[in-house]
Amino acid sequence: MPPAVVYDYGTDIMIQNETVYVEGEATVPAGQYRQEAIDLAYPDTLPPPPVPASADDPSLIPLGVWALVQEEKGDAIMFYQLTATRDGLITGAYSNVLTGESAPVIGSIDKQSQRVAFRSGTEKSGAVIECNLNGLTKDQIGVFVHFGTGQTQEWLLVRMENPDMPTVPTPITPAVQEN
Repeated sequence: MPPAVVYDYGTDIMIQNETVYVEGEATVPAGQYRQEAIDLAYPDTLPPPPVPASADDPSLIPLGVWALVQEEKGDAIMFYQLTATRDGLITGAYSNVLTGESAPVIGSIDKQSQRVAFRSGTEKSGAVIECNLNGLTKDQIGVFVHFGTGQTQEWLLVRMENPDMPTVPTPITPAVQEN
């Protein structure tokens, strides 16, 4: 594995006046940057359908379950279960608890920059979420949500804890009585 590329959206990478700044340096026009993220979210090769990743399948890397939230807007209603393939594709599932909508997640990872972009569903007009791969090892990360090539907002992905599974009680075997 290459060393982790560490950066934070909204701090290390910012969009101001339709220019992308990386660590304070102007880099590319915002529209171009957004299009790169959109291209990552629409890979040429589709990822496998979302299935629960198991320890027995080394081709899938579980990335967790995440809530997408606006920091100042209250409760989470959008949730993403994310998995990566060894080939750099993102798969998973999306659920909106307010609308009841659910959809597959599709995206990819740029292995050099470790930039991750994904979308839910098959519509070309939907939002694209961008984060960095190292951030998906944390409990909370800043992300860009791109609405086409014209608008980007900063949101948060917050890792959801794995639910505690009840333990199965040990069966009690009746004592055998001797006659």
